[in-house]
Amino acid sequence: MVQQNPIRLEEVAIFEREIARNCNGLPSAAMDLAVRLSMEPDRSRWRSVLQADNQHSDSSRADLRYRLLPAHLKPCFSFCSVFPIGFEFEEEELVRLWMSQSFIQPYDQDLRMEDVGRTYFDLLKQRSFFQFSRFDQKNNRSKYTIPESLHKFVRRGRRIAEHGNGFAKNRHLSLMPQEKPSLFNRQSVNDQLKGLYTLVIFDDSVTELPDDFTKKFERLRALDLSHTGIHKLPDSIHHLKHLRCLQLRGTNITRLPDALCCLYFLQTLGLQNCSMLEELPKEMKYLQCLRHIDLHWDHDSLMAPGHIPRFVGKRHALRFMPPEMGLLVHLQTLNRFVVSEKKRCGVEELGNMTSLHGELLVSNLQLVRDAADAKAANLEGKEHLQCLELQWNAVDKEAAKFRRDLFGRDSVETNARFSRRLKSAGVVRAPFRRLALGCRLGQRILLSE
Repeated sequence: MVQQNPIRLEEVAIFEREIARNCNGLPSAAMDLAVRLSMEPDRSRWRSVLQADNQHSDSSRADLRYRLLPAHLKPCFSFCSVFPIGFEFEEEELVRLWMSQSFIQPYDQDLRMEDVGRTYFDLLKQRSFFQFSRFDQKNNRSKYTIPESLHKFVRRGRRIAEHGNGFAKNRHLSLMPQEKPSLFNRQSVNDQLKGLYTLVIFDDSVTELPDDFTKKFERLRALDLSHTGIHKLPDSIHHLKHLRCLQLRGTNITRLPDALCCLYFLQTLGLQNCSMLEELPKEMKYLQCLRHIDLHWDHDSLMAPGHIPRFVGKRHALRFMPPEMGLLVHLQTLNRFVVSEKKRCGVEELGNMTSLHGELLVSNLQLVRDAADAKAANLEGKEHLQCLELQWNAVDKEAAKFRRDLFGRDSVETNARFSRRLKSAGVVRAPFRRLALGCRLGQRILLSE
């Protein structure tokens, strides 16, 4: 722009310092200013733009940035008004919430909604609408927040107050502890919230839902009860026939009602860190829209290469999987599969689940007695998995038999198919004779006895 003209170079350097002072170290402010400067082709007017920027309030800057967003990203960001200021969220959970609202429309039939949603998320992150907060080592995921000025802008007029004015226009709401009476007990409020699509409850004192909850909010598409005191769901859950996303992360729930299997549009069932969960509903095979069953538990031994599990010996309460679970062929996420006898759900039910992504832990493999069943599980065909853990409670002889049935050799370590990956992933010895190795580029298998 300035070629090698030393005078122009000095002018630009001075201008750069003024911009830095104006932005006060905030990437979002720098982006606002960059947008305005790019809209002014006459560089002689840039200084007036900079002076005018000093007079802009945070809200007007946020409004400008929002108006400049592509149309398909605006509802995605507006949706974030359900989060309180400073709230940390993960990419996956937000994308799944967007999916529940039909905000994500793949432009190519070969693309997964999740991948398109990840693109949306990256675009908002690049524009500094989302900012990195920290890396959570427990679940190996990044946490993000929204810059305060943008968050205040998007939450303006959206948060529940004690009065009910304007509720009828709201579609996505969060409930804070002090707001529980206004939502559950006032008829004037309830009448205006019949069209609610999303409800996120941030109140650990909530231990159960009111008897008439499902009838009041029967249009809900997303219900998040994570980290509340909820320990059971009402049988009337089937009234939420439009529900696509149900999050119960970190709750003490032990069982899910069979009526849950009438939610035929359900896409996401979030059960992360529900360590007391003993079983899933028997008729889950009918939930053909289900894409994510998040059974991740932070105490699992799924680990980064070179690290020894920190929670060896702890066990999840889940005892078995529902019958005929293999019919859920559209599943993208299934963190845990507990093998049981054939009359319930054997390992062969995994055979047709070829779209699984992320991590998968398969336990109780000592119950697999037939080599044909081991092969039918088609574990080698799960090409999208990043981490696979195999667990069994068995003596060495039985463990060796399973390895032979599944991989065709007495020892996985000597299997030529994996030898090339062993060098890059390394072999990690840990308690209980754990063995970690890579089976494909970027993937890991953990064998646990």
